Amino acid sequence: MVKILVPAMMIVAVGLTAFYASSQPADAGNNIRPRPQPQRCLDLAKKIGPSKVWWGRHKGSRDLEPMFEWGPKSEYVNQIGCFKTRKACENWLYWMRTDFPHSNFYNPCRRGL
Repeated sequence: MVKILVPAMMIVAVGLTAFYASSQPADAGNNIRPRPQPQRCLDLAKKIGPSKVWWGRHKGSRDLEPMFEWGPKSEYVNQIGCFKTRKACENWLYWMRTDFPHSNFYNPCRRGL
């Protein structure tokens, strides 16, 4: 009787695993945002029109790994990024806040120059 139960339990386990895997979306575990590169605002405005440009601004800093005891300990950034879509702008701001988490200040994405 034990010999019959072990294969039956394996079949049930494989079946449940297959059912669970098929019920999940294909990218359920893939929560990685794209990292868009900002474009030059005036060039983008000439290309698609100034009213269609999405822009955001981020100011922040991050700690540097000290190579020596002297020198800068932090890297500062103050950048404006321009994009064709709001989603690209929001993804850029997400990565900027992630990469430069200290002294964080940003303007949310806005449309139009």
